[in-house]
Formats: sequence, C-alpha cells, structure tokens
Amino acid sequence: MQNDHAKTLVGFVRESADRLAGLDPTILDAQAGPQGWNPRQTVGHLIDLALHHQHALVAAAAPTHRGELQLPQPDAQHWIDHQGYEHGDWNQLLVYWLAANYQMAQTLAHTTDDHFAVPVRVGDDPPVGLRFLHETYTDRVKQHVAELEG
Repeated sequence: MQNDHAKTLVGFVRESADRLAGLDPTILDAQAGPQGWNPRQTVGHLIDLALHHQHALVAAAAPTHRGELQLPQPDAQHWIDHQGYEHGDWNQLLVYWLAANYQMAQTLAHTTDDHFAVPVRVGDDPPVGLRFLHETYTDRVKQHVAELEG
C-alpha cells in the first residue's frame, strides 16, 4: 500500500515540477497566496515540509521508538527567511523539491502499517497517527501547488 502512496506522490510532484518550471519568470518575485510568499518561497516551504515529514517517517520506524513521537512545530516563516528561498534559483529549488520527494518515496516503501499507526504530536497539537500526518502532508502539497498554478 505504501508503494502506491509513494508512486502517487512522486508522480504528482514530478508532473507539478515540470509544469512549474514553465512559469513566467516575471512572476517569481510576486508575493501571492495566503502567506504572502513568492513562488520561490512557496517551493522552499514545500521542501521544508518534505524534510520535516521525512524525519517523522524515519523516526516512527526507529527500532528504539516506543509510544508517542514528539516533533517540534516548525516556524515556516523563519525557515523560509533563514534559508534565503526568496531569491533562490527557481530550477534548483524545483530539483531539490523533487529529490526530497523521491527520497520520501524510498522511505515510504519501507514504512509499515505499524509505523503508520504511531501517534505523532507536532508541537502542542494533539497527537495524530502517522498515516493521518502523511495524508495531511499530501493534501498540503497539492494545496500549495494549486496556489502556484493559480
């Protein structure tokens, strides 16, 4: 089942990255979306989401892990600002985003139903199952891509 999730996720990201590569370069600096980020910052945020989610998948599967998994609540704006996504190379950002999701697909292939049942608490939020966290990640990726394609 996780292999299907992985193939679907990578297929969506690959097709989206191909479409986004063709965005008019004049809009790459335009602030848009609910967060007021430019497209570079939004893709940077997608990279950060992928890395954060990757961490959750690996940590939940650790042989020494027991009970609830506690993850910090990332400060999206700080991550975006500190990493300088605002002026990043557009194609490089798309390649990095795609690569992060390819690695996630590899990890998903090794993620079992038992791992997906691990309760995860992000920041002060109530715990949710890792499967729910993964579905939420996928939904957020689709939402941000839809904003970019506007």
